[in-house]
Amino acid sequence: MRALVSTNYTQAVDYLRAVTAAEPAVAKLSPPLREARIFAQILHQLPIGKIQGEILAGDYGMIFADNDFRRKAEKQPSVASLPTTATTTPDPFDELNLNFNCRTTIDPAHSTACYDLLVEQGLTGMIAELEAEKEQADPERQEYLAAEIMTLRAVCAWSERYAALGFDVCRRVPAQSPRTFQEAVQAIWLVHTAIGIGEKSYYSLSLGRIDQYLYPFYRADRDHGIAEEQLAATLTDLFLKLNRYGDASCAINLGGVSHKGKDLFNDLTRLIVKTATQLQLPAPLLAAHIHPGLSRDDFDLLTVPELFRIGQPSFYGEYACRKALIQRGVPEAEVHRWSVNSCMGLMMPGEEFSDMWGIVFTFQLPLELALNRGRPFQSALPFQLQTVCPERYDGTAAIIRTMLAYAEELIVRLIVRHRQINEQQGRSNPDPYLSALLRGGTLGRDRLLGGPRYHTVNVDTFALVNAADALTAIEQAVFRNRRWTLSELLAAAKNNFAGQEILRRELLSYPKYGNGDPAADGMARELAQCFAAIIRRHSDRDLIYMPSFHTLHAHVHAGSKWGASLDGRLAGEPFAKNVGPTQGRNKNGITGVLNSAAAIGQEFFYGGQALDLYIEAGLLDNPSSRCKLQDALQTYFKLGGLQVQVNGVSIEDLKKAMAEPEKYADLTVRIGGYSARFVDLAPDDQRQMIKRFEHHT
Repeated sequence: MRALVSTNYTQAVDYLRAVTAAEPAVAKLSPPLREARIFAQILHQLPIGKIQGEILAGDYGMIFADNDFRRKAEKQPSVASLPTTATTTPDPFDELNLNFNCRTTIDPAHSTACYDLLVEQGLTGMIAELEAEKEQADPERQEYLAAEIMTLRAVCAWSERYAALGFDVCRRVPAQSPRTFQEAVQAIWLVHTAIGIGEKSYYSLSLGRIDQYLYPFYRADRDHGIAEEQLAATLTDLFLKLNRYGDASCAINLGGVSHKGKDLFNDLTRLIVKTATQLQLPAPLLAAHIHPGLSRDDFDLLTVPELFRIGQPSFYGEYACRKALIQRGVPEAEVHRWSVNSCMGLMMPGEEFSDMWGIVFTFQLPLELALNRGRPFQSALPFQLQTVCPERYDGTAAIIRTMLAYAEELIVRLIVRHRQINEQQGRSNPDPYLSALLRGGTLGRDRLLGGPRYHTVNVDTFALVNAADALTAIEQAVFRNRRWTLSELLAAAKNNFAGQEILRRELLSYPKYGNGDPAADGMARELAQCFAAIIRRHSDRDLIYMPSFHTLHAHVHAGSKWGASLDGRLAGEPFAKNVGPTQGRNKNGITGVLNSAAAIGQEFFYGGQALDLYIEAGLLDNPSSRCKLQDALQTYFKLGGLQVQVNGVSIEDLKKAMAEPEKYADLTVRIGGYSARFVDLAPDDQRQMIKRFEHHT
């Protein structure tokens, strides 16, 4: 494996942004023109260079800076060290986040540009479209279109700087349309890496259906006698760069089905898989589209132990994902073009701005409010709610009704706040560069204000599975068996079950989600469907709010904020992860986990969610076991499951890595939607991961 090179690129970008923004002439510009000027100036002055032995241009950062630039950049204070303005009025939403893990924000990046249009027209062709639109636009859009054009021209000029360093391919691309595979990859990379500069964030910028829009260039090169090894070298360089820039959540989609029903797994797809298998790097994420027509040979390529040992690939049910996207409003005639955005989001590439963490909602809060007369078990709410608790409950159904009323009231507050922040950010903090690369809406509008065709916002729910397990236990212990009163359960949970081990063991003994149990799964489905219906009621065409079980590994930190819960979970323990069971509660193997997750009705959770599975290291060395796993995945997707991600690393190796991290620097694991080096994780996350793997989730 080739070593990665750190270029410290963000420090150079941040320094140039601060210097340019401080110029009086720039500060006086309108927000779109200001951001375009800053973007162009960064690309004009950014230290760039060439890493020995690599083919593609696009490396930049402090490693290439001269001493004068380095000295000035190092004196520039970081954002964290800048003084903040004190406020005497506490923000209730800050308190809601701090105490209850319920928040709203604008999550930048997380989008996929129109790379298919780029390789068809080049930036010059895209600029021509914007200029034609500018001639007939109103004054406000004319100004924004001018800003978009300025950014695309800046990328063309940036490419010329690389051409002067000896990258001859940059004399043509990305300004003109590419002719060869290398030119196409080069064009994509320069356009792609500049998105992080414009968005001021490098998170989860994905490349969409790269094996489809690059395939004509691959095929033409092969037909002209270019060796596959040469094309693999270009891919290798691209993958190395993806591991240096941004986070590890850049997704590359693999395969799928055409609008005519043709399997799209091709020779370039296979080369991408083989290259990733050989390199053993955390990124890019391989997002494999699985469908009944996928050949066994190609499925075998995707399930080799070498890939599972680095948490690759992530498997997506082609038709289940299409069904979910149709539910959210994508036309059936177009849905075959869908792709994965970063960790687990389903989206329409080149036409969508994805706000992946726009709203986070923890279901433990409305459950506590319903059980405790409108008060959380611990901290007080920062505002008054209108929902009124009954004096007493005569059954679980009444608790659920009250809980959902609280949930809707809280979610509406978060959505209203999100809309306010979105409007403010779109006006004051636009990004004309990414906006120029997202089409289908209104040209000359920001990516937050109607520029792309779709603007989606995830509403990521935590602890819904825990709430379902708690309600199942309450149904059994209080209303059916009458073993305990609701007051006794509440008192025990508030006291973290101290001195109440018998009660806690009984709560843990009741059916739990993750085992294919009809009672537990039915409760989880009821809560999930009601939650999804709430989100749908408050969504519209301008902002599509999307239900999701998206937690990554943040379920560990979220659980640490909460006291004990009535599912038997102790204070501080993690909540359930993604759409999977709570750690240690699945007793019926992988089949039980798959059946429970499928029972949720995931077509209404079009924000996407992963199901995490652990496969014992070495198990897939057996071809028969590999076939059984493939069949299980096909069955899960047929039942409506959207995504499965698998870890196949040795648990013993993980334990050794905690003791001697220096010996296991390359040990890679799947986190929640992306892969990372195990030794780079926090110790609590490492321990929790080992515990999960011991329970095969």
